[in-house]
Amino acid sequence: DLVDCLPFNLVVRTIQLHRLQMPAHQKKPLNADNRANATTSPSPSISLARLLLYNVTLRHLDLSHTRQLDGKVLGDALSRNAQPLLSTLILDDCDLTTDDVQDGWSLGLARVWGAGGTAHPICFSAANNPKVSVAAWDALWQALLAERDGVPPAQLQFWQKLNLQSTSAVQSRSGALVSLIG
Repeated sequence: DLVDCLPFNLVVRTIQLHRLQMPAHQKKPLNADNRANATTSPSPSISLARLLLYNVTLRHLDLSHTRQLDGKVLGDALSRNAQPLLSTLILDDCDLTTDDVQDGWSLGLARVWGAGGTAHPICFSAANNPKVSVAAWDALWQALLAERDGVPPAQLQFWQKLNLQSTSAVQSRSGALVSLIG
């Protein structure tokens, strides 16, 4: 219920929801069936998606140790935010999957931090997410570099912290991560 009321609080800038309980049975893709149900009893992922979609002042989101996040739903919502200002995203030990990163967060973060993005990334931490494939991390790095011929967008110069411990992200052979961090 707390998460349900946050999307329209347009002054909140920092949210830390460590170990948020996300029941496995509620991790569903957003479609016509559960959109209808979302108005009566939204899952925590749907509630968080609303927060990412409507809140244009949120700058720091920490979901560390939260399991069963639906990265597709959350990334899609973030990509549709009219003026996202998210500069810090912490997803440490969230049991992320390849689909969460490749088909979700890469889309959302490309909108916020990539070419034409509206925010300056300061921190991205996704440590201890070993299930994400190298290809999914590559998709994220390449999405951030899209439409720039491998040159990082200017707003990435503000990036101060990148934590990818215990992930396969640094095993990338594409060179996209190297282009991002210079």
